[in-house]
Amino acid sequence: MPAPLSRRTVPVAGVELELFEGGSGPPLLFLHDAAGLDPDAPFLARMGERFPERIIAAEWGDAGGRSYPVDIVVRGNDRQGLLRDVSEALVRQKANVIAARTQNRNDVATMHFTIEVQDIDQLQRALSAIEDVRGVLSSARR
Repeated sequence: MPAPLSRRTVPVAGVELELFEGGSGPPLLFLHDAAGLDPDAPFLARMGERFPERIIAAEWGDAGGRSYPVDIVVRGNDRQGLLRDVSEALVRQKANVIAARTQNRNDVATMHFTIEVQDIDQLQRALSAIEDVRGVLSSARR
């Protein structure tokens, strides 16, 4: 039976990420939403038995209303109203914009945003909504 997982937090992009860690060897990363990862969960013990690696289980998601800053970049054919339409797509997905920077070069607008999301699903919905905006060429996490 593997040793129990220890709990610690590490700062990642200004957010305290909760980690459960145990074992030795190369790391095996297990990402979990924050619905409540139990370090004593049987599946984690089975992972420890099956894989000799050091297990690192990390929670990321909506736990107690926490939000996480994420940098994204959006590129699109520049036009009047593009920034507004992208911003409205983010509002519809309830992603809070905490920073924005735009530039235009050769009729291509590049927009850098820092948004706050509660989980990876919200981030994916926001990026998808942005790509549905007329003229957007790409949207991605930076």
